[in-house]
Amino acid sequence: MATVLQLRTAREWEQELGQRLRQVRLAKNLTQMAVARSANISLSALKKLEEGSGSRLQTMIQVTRALDQEGWLESIQVPKAPFSPLAVLQEGSTGAAKLRKRGRKSENKEPLEK
Repeated sequence: MATVLQLRTAREWEQELGQRLRQVRLAKNLTQMAVARSANISLSALKKLEEGSGSRLQTMIQVTRALDQEGWLESIQVPKAPFSPLAVLQEGSTGAAKLRKRGRKSENKEPLEK
């Protein structure tokens, strides 16, 4: 049976991330007010973030820092390219990848006889 990959909408991600941050806050036994003060944001901004009802990226970063969870942000990695276009170009200039020269049509050539 094939697994169907479901992509989340932006709204679903907002809700998921808000729930995760709320779970971390509760696991640390912190009140919303304490986290809001530590993150230097309003209580309503934290509530919106936890509800997933629209929040700024800056707010999420501040709350993530206040909860000592910056590893979440650092876990976002740029994928490695399967090859380096620059390396391919450099190999070509050093002769590692030689190309066959094209032949030129000469005006002096006699047509081939059959």
